[in-house]
Amino acid sequence: MSPKTTLKLLACGLLTTLSLSACGTDDDTSTSTSSDEFAEAIPDGESLALTLDDGEDAADDVNGAALTGQPSELRRLTREVFTKVNALRESTQARVAALIEGVEPTTFTEGGFECKRWVTDNEAETIHWQLTSCQKDKKNRHFAFALKGRAVDAGDDALVAVMAGEGKVLARFDDKKRGSGKVRFDFDALSALTGEDGPAGQVGIGFRAAGRVRQLNVALRDFAEVGDDTPVTGLYRFKHILEVGGRVSLLAHGDILTRAEDDSLVQGTDGEIETVRAALAWNRGRGARAAAAVCGGTVGEDTCERIVQCWRADGVVTHEAADDQAEAGRGHGNGKHARVNWEPAMCPAAAAGLDDIEDAPSAEDFDVPAGDALPEEPSPADGE
Repeated sequence: MSPKTTLKLLACGLLTTLSLSACGTDDDTSTSTSSDEFAEAIPDGESLALTLDDGEDAADDVNGAALTGQPSELRRLTREVFTKVNALRESTQARVAALIEGVEPTTFTEGGFECKRWVTDNEAETIHWQLTSCQKDKKNRHFAFALKGRAVDAGDDALVAVMAGEGKVLARFDDKKRGSGKVRFDFDALSALTGEDGPAGQVGIGFRAAGRVRQLNVALRDFAEVGDDTPVTGLYRFKHILEVGGRVSLLAHGDILTRAEDDSLVQGTDGEIETVRAALAWNRGRGARAAAAVCGGTVGEDTCERIVQCWRADGVVTHEAADDQAEAGRGHGNGKHARVNWEPAMCPAAAAGLDDIEDAPSAEDFDVPAGDALPEEPSPADGE
């Protein structure tokens, strides 16, 4: 199978499973936190955003030289995937922002914890919303929060949580929120509450943003877009250093491939579950390198289709290679694939502070450390 065909399959796999910068200290230019830490502890869109800032899009002429390659489809698809994943939480976070900005909160104490609550007061609303944030640990600036809703004519016993989590407040950087914690978005609960068609499943995000550095672990559980009856479970690990570069790796399971009449692999479903593993590292202003694999299921037991690709800052492909039908354990003993050689002159290394990519990630690369699982719904009223 040619690299172009393999890339197309992987791209389809990525879109299907996803349709849905490293650790550092605070920068010296950090600013003080908001005067209302109850609201500051709730992550905003910038804190949770997946972004790819590897460079500018290709023009007809780059540095006075004609283009020798084609724009990277994998790069375009990665940006499209990031946009889709970001869009999943945007409507919920917009509701949170509207409550905080437009409603005066009430303060109360329950179970020994100080809390604030923002409640909708709009007769045009068909849903009664309430956002609650409670201080769990004053010294460590640790809060628990939840956005709940119910029909306007129902009692509070009908409240359901569509977003819940906990967060610690850190000093702002360049007027951007900074902090750490975890948050869960429940799309099943949201659709049941609003009566509107929407995505199904849950998305959990573990986050830390400090100074120029943001880190995210994004977990999808039984997630499916509207009209899609093949739910996907997956995990993304994302690191980003502002103005420097970033790295993202993903693991996802779903029924994404089938066999055509000529026995070639094509996008589709056949009841067999494939595994997608991929990693991408970019160096701002220099370009990126990526390695991806689709394994098992229709591809074959202990068998993978995979590709590596590099592109420069304008998105034009500089190197591409495939290693088709490689035995998954060959030469490694740990489930990784036989290595595909990189072309150093064509493939930029990862930015300083980020792990480089030598191969598609192995299953062990996605072992979940303690605290990275989808968060259970906290109970802000009692601080548990």
